[in-house]
Amino acid sequence: MICGDADGLLSWLQTDEQQSLVLQLQQVTSLNYQFAHMCLAQNGWDPHQALSQFQTLHAQGAIPPEAFAHQQQVVQPAA
Repeated sequence: MICGDADGLLSWLQTDEQQSLVLQLQQVTSLNYQFAHMCLAQNGWDPHQALSQFQTLHAQGAIPPEAFAHQQQVVQPAA
């Protein structure tokens, strides 16, 4: 569970309005597209509820690093 109840299944069939909400949530949270979509879907496409849930889980450190669009990757020097 990333951003809400487990009943919110990821569905790639979406409306233009849903896609717009995903993009807006990405801008506010820095989540990647997949996790922003999942967060909204798990919160009934309510952007206020999704953002609130994100903020709660983020404050708890419960969101994995791979959920974010701009991860810093450590490059190991060649041996």
